Amino acid sequence: MTGFEFLADLAMLAHAVFSVFVVLGFVLIAVGTVLGWQWTARKWFPRIHLAATLFVVVRSWVGLPCPFSAGEDNLRYHTAAICPLGNRVHEALHRLAFRGKDPHRFAQSTVLFGSLVLATFVLNHRHRRGLCLLQQEAFSLDGSRERVKIY
Repeated sequence: MTGFEFLADLAMLAHAVFSVFVVLGFVLIAVGTVLGWQWTARKWFPRIHLAATLFVVVRSWVGLPCPFSAGEDNLRYHTAAICPLGNRVHEALHRLAFRGKDPHRFAQSTVLFGSLVLATFVLNHRHRRGLCLLQQEAFSLDGSRERVKIY
C-alpha cells in the first residue's frame, strides 16, 4: 500500500464518517429535542451539526465538488492499485458518503434535509430555554409553578 492509497482510503473513511454524523446527528437531536435529553440541548453539538449540514447544502447548490470526493479521486488518480479494503467495503463506504451519479437530485434532497435540520435546530433552541416539547407548566396547590414532563 502506497501513501496515496492510504490517504485515499482515509479520505473515503472521513467522508463516510462525516455523512453519518450529519444524518445520525439529525436523528439524535430530533429525538433528544422531543424527549428532553439534556446532552442534545448543549450549544456546541447542534451548532456543529447545523454548520456541517449548511456546508453540504450550500456546497451542493453552488455546484462545488465535495472536498472529500475530490480529494479521494485525486489521490486515487495517482495509484494503480484498487482499494485495498476490498470492493465491498469501498462500495459500502461510498454509499454511506452518498456518492451518487445525480448531483441535481442530491442538491434537491439536501434542501429538504437542511430545512428539517434548521427546524429541529430552532426547536432545540427552545428546548435549551426550558420549553421542551413534552413539558408543560403546572400549578401546584400552593400556587407556585413547576415544569412537569409528559410521557
